[in-house]
Amino acid sequence: MTRLVHVVLAIALSWNCLSAQSPRSTAGTVRGVVFALDASAARAVVPAARLSLDGPMHDDAESDSEGKFEFKDVPSGSYTITAQAPGMTSQ
Repeated sequence: MTRLVHVVLAIALSWNCLSAQSPRSTAGTVRGVVFALDASAARAVVPAARLSLDGPMHDDAESDSEGKFEFKDVPSGSYTITAQAPGMTSQ
């Protein structure tokens, strides 16, 4: 694997889970998949990536064997998610 790229894409797609909550809801769930793209643009999931959610609240998670992660009970607001995995640079 080259770099941990497109985490932002996975997170952006996952953000729909949080923004799809009803207007009265004050918390939601952010789910996604951590993956890398190789030179041929093929996806490879990244298991055991460490993720950090920072904004109105802070939380940590780790991707599972399929690269999936989840943050539960996330209050409304603007957040930054970073991912780290051995041998890869975060994007």
